[in-house]
Amino acid sequence: MVDGGTRWLAGGGAGAFWPSWPSASGAWALGIGGKGGGGNGAGVASFPSGPALDGIDGVDNTGSGGGGSSQAGTYNSVTYSIVTGDGGNGVVVIRYPLSYANLTLQSTDTEAESIPTKADMVMLVEDAGTGVGTINTHIKGWISRDSGTTFTQGTLVDEGDWGTDKRILAFHDLDISGQPSDQTMCYKITTHSSSAVYDTKVHATSIGWR
Repeated sequence: MVDGGTRWLAGGGAGAFWPSWPSASGAWALGIGGKGGGGNGAGVASFPSGPALDGIDGVDNTGSGGGGSSQAGTYNSVTYSIVTGDGGNGVVVIRYPLSYANLTLQSTDTEAESIPTKADMVMLVEDAGTGVGTINTHIKGWISRDSGTTFTQGTLVDEGDWGTDKRILAFHDLDISGQPSDQTMCYKITTHSSSAVYDTKVHATSIGWR
């Protein structure tokens, strides 16, 4: 249960009583359950003729207490038997700290038919935080032709949008000729913000070479 931003759990069950028992004067004092879903108290709808009102059960999944009963007995040949409400089922609240970490995402290897000297990358990203990540600062793209032993960073550019807060980032003709002579291609994406402001999601990536 949430009340004004405060979480209330395990509210107490309320009691009820007849202030002037056994006199017929007065009125029922029905307690109200505590915050978190405590059950209300029991009583009699119209004393002394009844009917009896049982205590109200506590609300499930709040750990609340059940409503308490009032006096039970016989008055003017009318017998009252009032039932106490049951407590609500308990609730388990698990809290954990929210943390952010930078991403290093490396693809599996793909074998080229020949040794490439140029490479392209296209990625679909989403700016899920409160800010917009700066390309080549908060998010970077890399290509390797030797199974990730050596990477060359490309200069990403924003080539368009594919939805709200979603961008198409790419670079083309990245020179990888200076890497060791190999043809085992892979890419790497890294983020450099580690905060809720620049929370970057990567939805899809592709690379090409020649």
